[in-house]
Amino acid sequence: MKKHFPIAMLIVAACALPMSGWGQNVYRCGSTYSETPCEGGVLMDIQDHNTPEQKTQTKAKAAAARTIKQEHARQEAIARAEHRLYIKHATKDAAIQARAEADARKAAAREKEKSDQASKRTAR
Repeated sequence: MKKHFPIAMLIVAACALPMSGWGQNVYRCGSTYSETPCEGGVLMDIQDHNTPEQKTQTKAKAAAARTIKQEHARQEAIARAEHRLYIKHATKDAAIQARAEADARKAAAREKEKSDQASKRTAR
């Protein structure tokens, strides 16, 4: 659900953009805007006054921004995968290290036991 909400909002916004040229009146009523006139309201000019060249530039910038966003998402995915591998190997290495340390402690304990037994035999 959370993944689809931004997409739905973009679709709604995209559908609403063409409506702005349908002759709707927008009034500024103090610090708010409304489609219905209000006392002391000022009719606003909401027409798009951008030239075709400006519109083309805006579209090109939006496409470049999408490309950058996609590249960023790709790099984040790679970083997450590398992090998972690092954690997997670090955990495996830690387990191997712990096993080696445990084996070394056991071997040292066996050697100490042998040494203690040898000391007892020579003491008799």
